[in-house]
Amino acid sequence: MSALFDELEKRARMLTPKEKATLARIQLKDVEVKTNLLLPFGVLCLAFFLVTPWVQAQQTPNARRMRLSRIEFSGLQRHSEEEAIAASGLQIGQLVDIPTLDAAAERLLESGLFKKLSYRYRTPGDQAVVSFQVEEEKGAAAPVVFDNFVWFSDKELLSAVRQQIPSFGGTAPDSATNGITKVLQRLLGDRKILGRVEYMPSSDLSGGNVEHIFSVEGVNVPICTLHFSGATAVQESDLIKNSKPLIAGDTNGPSCFPLRWLT
Repeated sequence: MSALFDELEKRARMLTPKEKATLARIQLKDVEVKTNLLLPFGVLCLAFFLVTPWVQAQQTPNARRMRLSRIEFSGLQRHSEEEAIAASGLQIGQLVDIPTLDAAAERLLESGLFKKLSYRYRTPGDQAVVSFQVEEEKGAAAPVVFDNFVWFSDKELLSAVRQQIPSFGGTAPDSATNGITKVLQRLLGDRKILGRVEYMPSSDLSGGNVEHIFSVEGVNVPICTLHFSGATAVQESDLIKNSKPLIAGDTNGPSCFPLRWLT
């Protein structure tokens, strides 16, 4: 036995500074150690160094995927739990791990529904119960305007944004604009449209009539026809004639779009 202790003590003296620093930070939790042997300090340090990886492996469930059995929210006031669960992207019965829950928390923040959130989980048996503590965004929602997304119908744009904000009905808070921008950029990518989505808040001089305006920059939009609604002092035909340089050469092309101006 003494020979074994001598060898352990010898190895403890050979620890690198980095390994010694690691030992200094070691905290064993929920582990009860019983011994009637008074070991030299070097042997005790080496024992901790050898045992700690095993203890961490036993205590850390991050790598283990668990079946999600329940999703809880606290702090909800204006939004329903069903709306929050839909925004998280989580589903009861799916397999989850820490990265899955982290991604759900990020989706909740990007939805614009919440200003702050944290979560914790517990694992009864092989099941997982996740609890989100949230603070709702208190700013008023403003209308969302899709300026020149001529490649998509209103239905397609609404459907895309609802993947990020399930309750989206045409208005959104300031905190949702980053998430909407990402959704629209992904929509352009799916159609192989090499444009860039830009966001710009808009209001009148008094700060009222606030709108969230999203537009596509960096791509040409060929125009096939022009219409001027409300023209009275000048004939619409004269306006169209003088605007011919704006019209594309191939007015029957698949990427040719009508443009209507209000005058």
